Amino acid sequence: MSHTWIKKPSHTKKKSTFKCPDCGAACRISQTKILSATYKEFYASCSSDKCGGRYVFGSEPVRVLTPSQTPNPNITLPLHDHNQDTSPSANIEKEQSC
Repeated sequence: MSHTWIKKPSHTKKKSTFKCPDCGAACRISQTKILSATYKEFYASCSSDKCGGRYVFGSEPVRVLTPSQTPNPNITLPLHDHNQDTSPSANIEKEQSC
């Protein structure tokens, strides 16, 4: 299986969506590796000169909130149960009540 590499142009000003797991500063994404139709890896460096950490972040859709009008027949994702709160804050509240 071949993977697609996307090098981020240096002139783009898009904000990072990843924070450094060590110091909390924004990470600069240098490359994106597409491993499948639903999974990507982002090669990133911490923007803090003091930290200098380098990381690989992964990203994939977890579930469908609203089904697509043009679905990809090769992808199957679970449909979100709108009756069940699966937000991170709801999970924290469940753990604290135990």
